Amino acid sequence: MSMLSLGHSRPTIDNATCLNRIQRKRPCSVCADLCPRGVFSMDPKKENQWERCTDCNLCVAACPSRCFAPSAERQKRLKEDLDLNAPVSFGCREEETLCTVRMSCIIAVPWELIAACALYTDVTLYLRACLNCRDEKKKQAVSALLEKLEGFLGPERFADRVRLMRADGETGPEAQTAAEKPEKKILSRRAVFSGIGERLKTEAFKAAARRLPFLEETEDNGMQYRMLLAKAVQQEQQRDPDFLPGAYLPQYTTACTGCGICEKLCPQKAIEFGEEQEGERTAWLTPWKCTECELCVKACPYGGISGMHSVRVPRMTRVALVRIRTERRKTT
Repeated sequence: MSMLSLGHSRPTIDNATCLNRIQRKRPCSVCADLCPRGVFSMDPKKENQWERCTDCNLCVAACPSRCFAPSAERQKRLKEDLDLNAPVSFGCREEETLCTVRMSCIIAVPWELIAACALYTDVTLYLRACLNCRDEKKKQAVSALLEKLEGFLGPERFADRVRLMRADGETGPEAQTAAEKPEKKILSRRAVFSGIGERLKTEAFKAAARRLPFLEETEDNGMQYRMLLAKAVQQEQQRDPDFLPGAYLPQYTTACTGCGICEKLCPQKAIEFGEEQEGERTAWLTPWKCTECELCVKACPYGGISGMHSVRVPRMTRVALVRIRTERRKTT
């Protein structure tokens, strides 16, 4: 049943994909660390205090296994606010400029949603309030968000599609305070968006934006933004076959025995071992399903995965990771 029909006013959890439900050796506390209201308990014997939840969406965006699904109310507002035939802007509640999407913090916006938007229109991120933020964890998360976006889109697309509005209209990587440049005026929303919609004038670009089934044809779960991103990549590659999105994928080593532990533990079932053929077994991975939680790296008992590495993938659907000689596996 769809979450929208249930009318949830807070995120919901798929316990089957929560890292702490899959294993307890390495507890994950990301949601508890970021939640400003203390909703989540790290004690498995205690229940979460959902009555404290304000639907800030931080847990949804931060969860490494994407076990949180956004609330129905949040999804309804996104569907009403997002129009990909025009530039889109994201900001926090402290931002004075009118934004297309405003959340409690910029890191409450899943990076996959921002990246999907950037593949169809110009995106502006208002980061001026971040300069005065006293929460160092959130500041670090903002830096990680930008790094993730640039890594996925690539430096050229990131520079072309994403604008970073810092103090006094600065769009470069260096953030400066208003006190350091008092002679400048903060750019108005009209000034910010003037001229950046030139690409939208082309019929091909506008048609592509109209075709995007944005927030309409996806299931209401914690992976919906990744599904949207996969669809956006597919359409971007139709316009530009040379576009290869960046991803962090498990790096398998010669120590891999093909035991299948990583396949079994993967929260989103991104890893799949094929049938044995001619003495080899292939490990496949679906990039859009891989949330980079690194559970496969930590769980491998043989050192068969050395870590996550940055690669450019030809598609967001199934790709081959490694081929294992099963004869060696049988003798270990």
